[in-house]
Amino acid sequence: MGGFSPPRNYRHLDDRSRSTRSSRSSSGFLGLRSSSEILELPQNLTVCQLNIEGISKDKCDFLSKMALRERIDVIVLQETHTSSEMDLFSRGQIPGYTLVDFINSASYCVKSNFEDYQSIAKTQENNIFLLTVKIAGIFIINVYKPSNDQWPENLVLNYHPAIYIGDFNGHHNLWGYAENYRNGLALVSWMELNKLHLVFDGKTRKSFYSARLKKEYDSDLCFVTINNEVPLQASRDVLSGFPHSQHRPVIIKIGNEIKQFPSLQKPRWNFQKAKWNEFAKQVDSDLRWIPPTSINYHRFVGAIKNAAKKFIPRGFRKNYVPCWSDETKSFYNAYVSNPNPENADAVLNSFNKARKEKWNNLMEDLNFTHSSRSSWKLLQKLGSSNIAQPKTDSAISPNAVASRLVNVSNSVKLEKRAKKEMKRRVQKQRKKMKV
Repeated sequence: MGGFSPPRNYRHLDDRSRSTRSSRSSSGFLGLRSSSEILELPQNLTVCQLNIEGISKDKCDFLSKMALRERIDVIVLQETHTSSEMDLFSRGQIPGYTLVDFINSASYCVKSNFEDYQSIAKTQENNIFLLTVKIAGIFIINVYKPSNDQWPENLVLNYHPAIYIGDFNGHHNLWGYAENYRNGLALVSWMELNKLHLVFDGKTRKSFYSARLKKEYDSDLCFVTINNEVPLQASRDVLSGFPHSQHRPVIIKIGNEIKQFPSLQKPRWNFQKAKWNEFAKQVDSDLRWIPPTSINYHRFVGAIKNAAKKFIPRGFRKNYVPCWSDETKSFYNAYVSNPNPENADAVLNSFNKARKEKWNNLMEDLNFTHSSRSSWKLLQKLGSSNIAQPKTDSAISPNAVASRLVNVSNSVKLEKRAKKEMKRRVQKQRKKMKV
């Protein structure tokens, strides 16, 4: 035996990505954090946007628990249905959060221990409310447009870096509607005029459920500014629901992120680091003493395993960051010693460069004529077969289930003797409960 070479696909990781949570450095910029061999670049700001459809103390308590659970930094609300500041203070205090600013149906709240915020402007254009606040160096514009009003033309807003979130009430194919309406077309023109980028993923849950039409839509949108043809890094997710509101909470995470992959806690052979020449010599030496008969198959397997244990490393990684190279690690160490924006950008640029090289190599190695198995597997991962369908709320209410049980029970006919026996047992059980 000779000329051993490692298999092409030397490792298969059945991992699931895990998003990292936020932390800040003392300088206020994106902070890198290291904990027991875990390398991560977390988000800078987490924002929750919600059309609350009338604010109340009970809704504020529920919103506070949800925000603390999701680690929300900023809460952006629309349709508070408050007429004055006193009205908002009387029934719109969110425990753990401080009111920053408000305008009619829109308001801002930040964490009570948060200090880096500033109210910038309040604007009303054609009955459309724009509330601008600068938080942690990012302009956040709270937008609320009633459904019957038209989006204004030539509306230019020169904020950067900025994120526009709220209830836009416009229909367009870009965010999942079947048809393009006038408001949606005007909104797309405004987006192109201001050079904005739409943060939207059609695979996520819809942000609005119409109780009248029994359909789901995406009227709550998010736009970010673009710098050097690169949009502000942001991700959008929609939670399951909110009581007494047809809208669902939308979570916007602003900032760069390096995802880490927890490895499957199962030992694997690392063929890439194997000493194949020594392995071949060991196997050849052992096989000389094994007669080539079927009854010696177990001895042959034992010889292979023996040599593998000596010359092929076996184990598992506690965590895994794809495309994390030695160059990226050196930039990361430089950032740890000197946490400033330049070093953080160097980490991200090195990381993105390695990812681009890996993607280019992967595309160049695609060969459907020689071995199409890996190529089709990659296409399946990128295609619709790998889409995780979001969990939808059940349309059957508890009252409907109870009514069905009552109707079914009434259709069952019992004999008089059986009914009397059941009543007697119920009365007996009630007496025991009273005692």
